Amino acid sequence: MADRSSDLLIRHIDDLHNVFKIVKQKHPFDIEAIVILPDHLHMLCTFGDDCDYSTRIRLIKYYFSQKNS
Repeated sequence: MADRSSDLLIRHIDDLHNVFKIVKQKHPFDIEAIVILPDHLHMLCTFGDDCDYSTRIRLIKYYFSQKNS
């Protein structure tokens, strides 16, 4: 079962916002809707020609964890 006690995302919301900017510069995408909860998020995105969702999510997780480790 997932540990839902973390509030890391909302505690470091500015870092998360900056990470999205960094990833979007190198791998463009548009966020159509996003819900950020204390321990996870839900996001609807649109892509241009490149639909590599997994790379974008991997980079978001990587950069965010580097800033908050």
